[in-house]
Amino acid sequence: MELLRPAADGYDRHVADLKGACAFCAMSADLDVGEYPLWKWVFAAFPYRKYHTLLVPKRHVEDFSELTPEELAGLSELTSRVERAYRESGIVGEKPALGGHLVFSWRHRVALDPAKVSLRHLHLHAYPRPDGQGDVGSEEGAWDVDVKVFEPFA
Repeated sequence: MELLRPAADGYDRHVADLKGACAFCAMSADLDVGEYPLWKWVFAAFPYRKYHTLLVPKRHVEDFSELTPEELAGLSELTSRVERAYRESGIVGEKPALGGHLVFSWRHRVALDPAKVSLRHLHLHAYPRPDGQGDVGSEEGAWDVDVKVFEPFA
């Protein structure tokens, strides 16, 4: 079964189908990499890059400043685990399969299109980036990955 879909295929339809419900609170467990007390690590349903994953707080928060000290500590532990997994799996590193850098990013969705209110749940992105490459853009074939690659590390 193909778990991940291409970014251009169905994204707007997916957001519309949510009818304002939170995309992350209603996320399918099929995308889970690992579940932790306060966080989930999941594959992105609409990835920018191969092995694009998300770190999502289980509690619905919209802003980084809303995280509790416990959630921040959990995030610190999870980012370390995620970085180790990308490096030990060979996806990023000195002789990487997909890039020498692991990028973590998030953005605050304040002035959001009302049709995309379902995406306000805070989430952090993690993905490999090749050396010398600037900002991320969609990579063709980003959804074509081995979804079991991180199992030993979750």
